[in-house]
Amino acid sequence: MMENGKDSKSGKFLDGNHFWMNRSSHGAKRIMESAADLQEACCEYFAWATENPIVEDKTGFHEGTICRGKTYKHRAFSIMGLCRHIGISEPCWYQWRQKRKDLSQVIAWAENVIREQQFTLAAAGSIKENIVARMMGLTERHEVDNKSSDGSMSLSAFSDDVAKALAAAKGIEKDGA
Repeated sequence: MMENGKDSKSGKFLDGNHFWMNRSSHGAKRIMESAADLQEACCEYFAWATENPIVEDKTGFHEGTICRGKTYKHRAFSIMGLCRHIGISEPCWYQWRQKRKDLSQVIAWAENVIREQQFTLAAAGSIKENIVARMMGLTERHEVDNKSSDGSMSLSAFSDDVAKALAAAKGIEKDGA
């Protein structure tokens, strides 16, 4: 007996069943069909971020009166914000960068716009430069030299001292036991 292309006894699809072909499309629809779509979405995000600065409430005193006001701070562009705006995850963005050759020029352009805006705002003092430096991978490295001229601060001298102290402590435990 056959019902909807299935064997009524076993519930298995019969040979030659092509029910799956009735779909109008196969797989999930691409979020970005073309580079032009991605560039348009990026431009929408950049416009939104520019038109919607971060608002900070300020309270202060002026001639003995409490005054309240708002200050407007630049909203720095970010890949995280861009991804949220276009409805994808950051791993998806990075996967597109590697695998979607059709989007590679727009992705490179968008990342350059983001870096340039962050750098410019940091250089102007509008946003914290140390945060931007970390985001850009610009770190200041300091090498600490623990060596002293007499060798008293070397790791081997420390290890010898620790070994002597441990040996002495074991000897005390044996003597006291």
